Amino acid sequence: MKASTSQKLLTCILPKGKSLHVIETLKNETGIITTNFSLARATGRMMHRELAQTEKEVLTLVVEDIRADELFEFIYRVAEIGQPQGGIIYQTDLSAATSYTLPDLPQEQ
Repeated sequence: MKASTSQKLLTCILPKGKSLHVIETLKNETGIITTNFSLARATGRMMHRELAQTEKEVLTLVVEDIRADELFEFIYRVAEIGQPQGGIIYQTDLSAATSYTLPDLPQEQ
């Protein structure tokens, strides 16, 4: 495994139930197969200053910096982040990241 310094981390905080659709669409339409998501609990203010807790999904992926803006826009559109309560997405620089690849395996017969 070789460390790379030209990578970005895309992080999305999405409503519960959105991540699997985004991951599937990323795979089918962009070829991205290395993502991760986990569940989180969030607290936010509702209209009348009441606090509300909800479950969220945190979707992360490490991408080459040359594709970061393209994939950022793709996820923004597919996850419907621009809609009310749609979530947020942000990207950050990484000082280093390691690419993981699967080894070539012989074909089963």
